[in-house]
Amino acid sequence: MANSKKSRQPNQATQKSNVMKTNLSSLALLLCLCMSLCQVAYSQSTSRVYVDYGTDLAAMIKTGKYCMVDDSITSQKFPLSGTGKVGFVPKIFKFDRVISQDDVLEQMKKEGFQPAKIEELLAYVAKNPEANPGGSLIALGSVVEYEMWDGDASMVKVSWLGKPAQHYIEMVTIAQKSHEWTLEYAFLGVRK
Repeated sequence: MANSKKSRQPNQATQKSNVMKTNLSSLALLLCLCMSLCQVAYSQSTSRVYVDYGTDLAAMIKTGKYCMVDDSITSQKFPLSGTGKVGFVPKIFKFDRVISQDDVLEQMKKEGFQPAKIEELLAYVAKNPEANPGGSLIALGSVVEYEMWDGDASMVKVSWLGKPAQHYIEMVTIAQKSHEWTLEYAFLGVRK
């Protein structure tokens, strides 16, 4: 009997070792997955969306059924430049850390996207009114620069309120060269 107990102990130790190796392998895989997700915490690509350049900015805003619209968003500040209907594939980039604007643009470029303009943001929200990314969605491709404020700039954001499909559009002003975006912001990228 004493011999049979001794022969079982190495088997139990081997089994425990195998379980630990399996757990470590699973943990390593999970860690790799988490590290790959750290860059972009939320990234959603949807079906093709179309901008109708036969429609003016005011009509595009009206189509979005916003509960509030910043009256400083005008066609004088954000002129549209396009003709006909132009399609694009949208993708939301949301990061799980504070991130510089340059890093946002670099990540978009790496994935083959460019920052959305105001008309693309409006078309996206009109087609996907409940696609709340958990905060505000920014169009980095439409920027109004202010010379008098030493490099400050404004761009357009859409923010969602607590209820689905209840959103508003406004301008956000940043110190463009040195701005870092917090976790509440997501960015719309487009691929034509």
